[in-house]
Amino acid sequence: MTPKDEQNALITERDKYLSVIDAGFQLRQAEIQLLRQTGELESWLKSATTAQPLPAPTPKPEGLPQTVASAWPDNDLCALSFPLCSL
Repeated sequence: MTPKDEQNALITERDKYLSVIDAGFQLRQAEIQLLRQTGELESWLKSATTAQPLPAPTPKPEGLPQTVASAWPDNDLCALSFPLCSL
């Protein structure tokens, strides 16, 4: 595999990943719109904010270079994605 092929494969993989992220976002938007149209949005928001405390942040590993430690994932995004499909 040439360096150019490797870069193209990485670009293709990143495009597919972004497509998955975008599809998840569109799904969340559709679920929220459905809740809004059925009049259940306010009750869902109240139950989501009172019933689920935010998780503690993920501790960053010690001894890693600063660039690696700063890229360590936090739970902030996980706390924001409520699985509406389970309603």
